[in-house]
Amino acid sequence: EQALARAPKDADAMVSLGLILEKAGRRPAARARYEAAVATDPKHESGNAALIALLDALGEEAAALAARERWVETDPASNKARWDLAQAYQRAK
Repeated sequence: EQALARAPKDADAMVSLGLILEKAGRRPAARARYEAAVATDPKHESGNAALIALLDALGEEAAALAARERWVETDPASNKARWDLAQAYQRAK
């Protein structure tokens, strides 16, 4: 939280705090940090990946799919984003 106080637009710090919160069982707070990271930097790979993984873990399939689609829309050059979306589509069949 101190890192965010010094640099409130630091997506890396947001994701790091989100991971800590998630490990502590504070999933809603973790989700808010991941969403903030992605809002700050829509192409942020670890922010998108962490948000999607949490949404999957929460069983929020529609939200996870929407997050994957947004990631590909904002960063179509990302192989990870496209691969993740393709895998999600394949699982949905």
